[in-house]
Amino acid sequence: MKKIVLSIVFVAIPFVYSNLFAQHGDWCGTDRKMDEIRQKYPERQIEWEKLNQWIEENAEYIMSTSEGGQYIIPMVVHVIHNYGTENISDAQIVDAIRILNEDYNKQNADTANIIPVFKPIAGNAQFVFRLATKDPNGNCTNGITRTPSLLTYDATDDSKIISWPRAKYFNFWIVSNIYTNQSGTVTAGYATLPGFAGDGTDGIILDDNYVGSIGTSNGANFNKRVLTHETGHFFNLLHPWGNGQIGTTCTGSDLVSDTPPTKGAFSTCPLTKDECNPGTIENVQNYMDYATCTNMFTNGQVTRMTAAINSTIGQRSSLWQASNLTATGTNDPYTYPVNCAPIADFKSNRFSVCTGGTITFTDQSYNATPTSWNWTFSNGTNTLTSTLQNPTITFNSPGIYNVTLTVSAPGGNGSITKSGYVLVYDATPDFSSYMYEDSFDNSPLVSGRWDTPYDWSTSVGWQETTLASYTSPNALRVNNFGGPKGISYSLISPSYDFAAINGTPTLTFKYAFARRTNDDMDQMRVYVSSNCGQTWSLRWSKTGADLATVANKSTNWVPASSSEWRSITLNNLAAWSSSSNVRFRFEFISNGGNNIYLDDINIVGPYVGIESFADESLSIVAYPNPAVDQITVSFEVPVLTLTSFEIMDMTGRVIKKSPLISFAPGEVNYMITLPEGISNGMYFLNINLGNSRYTKKVFIQK
Repeated sequence: MKKIVLSIVFVAIPFVYSNLFAQHGDWCGTDRKMDEIRQKYPERQIEWEKLNQWIEENAEYIMSTSEGGQYIIPMVVHVIHNYGTENISDAQIVDAIRILNEDYNKQNADTANIIPVFKPIAGNAQFVFRLATKDPNGNCTNGITRTPSLLTYDATDDSKIISWPRAKYFNFWIVSNIYTNQSGTVTAGYATLPGFAGDGTDGIILDDNYVGSIGTSNGANFNKRVLTHETGHFFNLLHPWGNGQIGTTCTGSDLVSDTPPTKGAFSTCPLTKDECNPGTIENVQNYMDYATCTNMFTNGQVTRMTAAINSTIGQRSSLWQASNLTATGTNDPYTYPVNCAPIADFKSNRFSVCTGGTITFTDQSYNATPTSWNWTFSNGTNTLTSTLQNPTITFNSPGIYNVTLTVSAPGGNGSITKSGYVLVYDATPDFSSYMYEDSFDNSPLVSGRWDTPYDWSTSVGWQETTLASYTSPNALRVNNFGGPKGISYSLISPSYDFAAINGTPTLTFKYAFARRTNDDMDQMRVYVSSNCGQTWSLRWSKTGADLATVANKSTNWVPASSSEWRSITLNNLAAWSSSSNVRFRFEFISNGGNNIYLDDINIVGPYVGIESFADESLSIVAYPNPAVDQITVSFEVPVLTLTSFEIMDMTGRVIKKSPLISFAPGEVNYMITLPEGISNGMYFLNINLGNSRYTKKVFIQK
């Protein structure tokens, strides 16, 4: 079998095509994606036009020198998922590739349904797609990778967070859903034409509902042939109506001579359609149309794909070379599946429970089918184990648990540890008081006062920082500058007894955030839970420009002044006013922006005005601060009033309280002797002035 490699070098050739890559509303996003790339990288359009011009002038030569025969194409499938139904089975992927091979080798049973006018020109591409059995490093693989990321939702090229070299593998990404087009119609997938994409994004991406005929796919012809359709684009086929909007014009062209002019068919099967040229039947059964009965390529389309796979443009010609087939484990004799070592992974139905609660863990290992499982769950003092594939574990001791899963198969073993994966909370609230304030001093994360649950994608998340704060000296931040996209960083508060507040509570906090560009869509959300985090209710959410507190910052950003912070008040917590174990979760979802900072968490009851937390409301002065044995508080009394003072620790426990004292209008200086044995740390000095309460933070340092 003789095959050629076309290394094409041309001077610029004029190539005019009207309405090229116009955006339109349908389920294939290829035209729109190519239009986006063309506008950003016009030189790629020129290379593609060179390829098309050569094909037009040399079609007969291409077919005569290739002499037929199969082209074996190594393939890798990247499943981008969030442990949902989009993490489809190996069986569904294998089923999709079976259909792909049948369609590209004219072995699909429904060729019998091709109408007589097109049977003589129904083409056989003889492309054979094989899942790789060797990864880029030569390790054993089943040709399927699985990567957890929130970028599986509303996916774009940014979701292609893992890619194997395009000169060696045909990359195929599967996601939960792809961005919708302007009309709101679902986009099932899109591909990149030869020369339009760089290494890392070249390939096809599909919604999991359009992969194969089983699993999450409904099995309809329309759904199971999307992979065939998009693969045609990858090998340089256009829609039969050209690159305009389906159903609008008969003047478009797919640059193939044996596909009649058509406006296209969508979700129907009009086999006698001759709208564009009365008397000439249109090829609605073509895989590149949107009809519900597609079942063929034409010989002209096969010629066009054969040219693409022999061209160095887009490195398609590297895929089928004998050396590459050996390197990717797709050479003859080809055996699939192979006995690889499994790659361990798992999910759970929740991440936190109250003491005595249960969590079910589900094996999600891949690359091989495990035959045995060993689980360990440890919080440092207590260790639980299981050998079940999908165990349900009861956690009777509070703490932060690491979870380890080791799986075994004939091809080897695999193991994964997810640190801090399970949070088991004591049902007793951490704080029982009418108010709570936290400026993230005294090591809120290191001490365990706040929790940062396990993140399956990165160890970077909320961290203590002294670089910036609204109230000195500390704040928390996510170092998001230059970080990965699609990662969720959670921060969980201590628990509060809202029943002690005697009314509807209010949460206030301050944050600062900058975008890098106008395209950044980072998001922060605030949730509340009253069952130890088993379920969460969303109370606040901001995204992109709405989240930003300053103008875009192109360098690693640190807020320079209080004006770059924003104060948020949440008074939509009435549903939890009688709950005795309430927690908040601050979640930041990265999407290319800059850093985010968080400070000054306040929880107060209805009778304590938010403004009362500002020291300047009474011009309160407390000295010395830090104090050793005693502290003097100074402020102005506006009218004759009864006053009392309290010293309260971080748990809300009052450790010192004065009797009611009558003060005449004017300056007050009152000395409080601290109780013996008081520990170093931060405390709250409460001034009960008539019906109002004012608070100042004080520090004890002996």
